[in-house]
Amino acid sequence: MKKRLFLLLSGLLVIFIVFSGCLQQLPNDNDGTSSTTSVILDGIAKAKYDFLTIGATNLEITGKVLATDGRNVIVHDATSGILIYDSNFANSTGAAVGDLITLNATFVYYYNVIEGKYNTVSYVSTDTSSEELKPVKLDITLDPDWLTDADKEGNLTKTSGDATSLSLWLFRYVTVEGTITLSEGNYAAVEYETKDGTSCIEFTSWNSALNYDDIKANIGTTVAATGILTANFDKWQLLIWDSNNIEY
Repeated sequence: MKKRLFLLLSGLLVIFIVFSGCLQQLPNDNDGTSSTTSVILDGIAKAKYDFLTIGATNLEITGKVLATDGRNVIVHDATSGILIYDSNFANSTGAAVGDLITLNATFVYYYNVIEGKYNTVSYVSTDTSSEELKPVKLDITLDPDWLTDADKEGNLTKTSGDATSLSLWLFRYVTVEGTITLSEGNYAAVEYETKDGTSCIEFTSWNSALNYDDIKANIGTTVAATGILTANFDKWQLLIWDSNNIEY
C-alpha cells in the first residue's frame, strides 16, 4: 500500500514539473512577470515585442503591403503590422499594396509609436492567391498605459505598461463598429461596445482620406470603420487611408 502511494505521489510530482515548465513559455512583460495577455507571439508582433523587451533593433520581417501614403508603408502579417518609414521607401522599392515582401528594419521609438526604418527590401512574392489580410473586430478598450513615449530622436521617456498588448495592437488592421461621436478634445471619433461597456477612439487619416466636416455632420450615425491602430498625443487613434473604409 505504501509503495503504491509513493508511486502515485511521484507521478503527480512529474506532472506538476512538466506543467510548470509549460507555463514558463508564456512571453514576459517589461518587468519580467507573465503578461496578462498570455499569448505566444510570432511574426511582426514578436519583432515588436523583442524590440520592446530586449532592445532588438535590426529585425527581419515578412508581410504584405497593406497601405501606403506614397512615402511610407504599413506591412502586415497574420499577427500585426508595422509602419516602415522613409521619405523614398515606396518610390525606391516600388512597393505596391498587396506585395508580399521581406525586409530588414531597424526599429525605433517615435513619440507614441514604434516604427521600422527601411534598410533593405527583397520581394518574396506578388502572388495574388496568397491569403488575404482581414481586419479583426476591435471590441476591447485600448489602454493608453500600453503606449511608450519618446522624443523625435527616439529617446525613450516612458516604457510600455504591457509590452505584449502593445506588440499585438499597435499598427494592427481592425474594423470598429459603433457610433460617430466627438471625443473629449472635440475630435471626430467612434464609440464602440466592449465586453465591459463602451470605449472611444479618434480618427486620423493619410492623404486627406477623411472629410472631418462630413464625419461631424453624421454625429450619432452608426458606422463601420476599417483602418490601422496608431497613437499620438498619448491616445490611440484609428488611421484611415481610404475614404471607402468608412461605411455608414
